[in-house]
Amino acid sequence: MPHAPRRRLRHTPALPRPSRLSRLPLLLLLPLLLVLLGTSLGCNESFEAFTTVSDLRLLGIAATPPDLHSGDEAQLTALVVQSPTDARPLSYHWRWCPVGADAQGHTDCPISQAQFDDLLRTAGLDPRDTFAPFDLGDAPEATLGHTLPAATLRALCTLAFSQAAPAFMSMPRCAHSLPITVTLDVTDGDKTIRATKKIRLLTDDALPPNANPRFGTRITATDSDGRTVTLRPDAPTALAEHRTWRIHVDIPEDASESFVPLPDDSDDSGATAPDPVREILFMTWFVGGGEMKFSRTGFYDGSTPFDDLRHNEWTAPKAADAPDVVPLYWVLQDERGGVAWTSRDIALVEETP
Repeated sequence: MPHAPRRRLRHTPALPRPSRLSRLPLLLLLPLLLVLLGTSLGCNESFEAFTTVSDLRLLGIAATPPDLHSGDEAQLTALVVQSPTDARPLSYHWRWCPVGADAQGHTDCPISQAQFDDLLRTAGLDPRDTFAPFDLGDAPEATLGHTLPAATLRALCTLAFSQAAPAFMSMPRCAHSLPITVTLDVTDGDKTIRATKKIRLLTDDALPPNANPRFGTRITATDSDGRTVTLRPDAPTALAEHRTWRIHVDIPEDASESFVPLPDDSDDSGATAPDPVREILFMTWFVGGGEMKFSRTGFYDGSTPFDDLRHNEWTAPKAADAPDVVPLYWVLQDERGGVAWTSRDIALVEETP
């Protein structure tokens, strides 16, 4: 990292070291680069910004916790939103696959339940006592865990991926973790959307698991006159229409955890960083109306100030052009797969002449 003094440009800091960027999943890397390079999506007026929510959207999947030791159980939740005028019930379908998602976008599991059960029996294990079935059910939330000791899971991982596999599969080394994939399909009867989430089953008892980042309790909006309004979490907050508001989201600095980077399980270098580093964080700002100045904000230690993650500007729409309640959503992610979100509802007030 360069250390020479430089102008503090909010969205044009130096890029992270390539060696660390190479460990970021593709879906995390792209938004991070957009933040760091100052690229904003949705600037062409003929296209709706991807952060504008006007129909069925799946904005995030979270696993709590995002890393699992033996005996742990993750609660799987999703941030699914609809148009404010759409009251159709939603259907959910959760499933998991003992293979990490690949960069080519394949979401169908290349291993069947029967093949996986046979593999477990070959290793002398009872499938009913080790892992949940691939099909995790049709509820809005799901749970996933396993009971294999770390050494057994590592041996099973090595056995499974020593076999021939399709070229598109990402083959883990199993030294630190077995990355698995959770897939969620959501439908409103007409449209179905799908999203995937990687979870790490840790194969080393000494590894501390990641934790999801977290929000504080207060979100505020400040207008050009310096008037600050706290956005209520339990009811819509009245804000003046067609005005630019500076939004501040409370995120504690310890939301970026310190950790020692390990080589990716597909990396054969075997090298680890000598010192802990702070997690990269980025946040996507979704809106049900109006426009955010930046689609995403981010924090990269030594390059982007933490306060830049917390701030953005929202230009509220005219009340006549917006629904009665305009939702704002924030999805916060770390580089290791942690996810959190929060939201607030805005009731626009017409300004009198």
